[in-house]
Amino acid sequence: MSWTDYTTSLQAYGCTKGALVGLDGSLWATTPDDCLAADEAVALAAFFGGDEQALKDKVFAGGFKIGGEKYIAVNGCGAQAESGSLTVLGKKGPLSCAAVKSVQCIVVGVAEADPAAALGHVNVHVTQLAGAGY
Repeated sequence: MSWTDYTTSLQAYGCTKGALVGLDGSLWATTPDDCLAADEAVALAAFFGGDEQALKDKVFAGGFKIGGEKYIAVNGCGAQAESGSLTVLGKKGPLSCAAVKSVQCIVVGVAEADPAAALGHVNVHVTQLAGAGY
């Protein structure tokens, strides 16, 4: 499966947008609408560069951007994701997003659903990628 196949699959699972970001902030793949700008990918990776408390401190202080839209963090943790990975959930109007750290990347999904649903869509892919060492 190519990196782009993962973002396409995120859409098949119910996300309207998706991206894969390397832990260094490099953009591996994005849905055709370019859901994540290069500077947003770097900022997102920086959020995930520390431990759970550092993640919470950063995202709850000012939110985060995906696709030029600023999301308010509604949760940030390591324990609530099925994968046990660091997780950020965000909300902006009717949109929700989830960003979950895998072994070598961060999977991002935006959905017109509640944050828990967005997290479920993303976790399917985090599990697949983590199982393959990514």
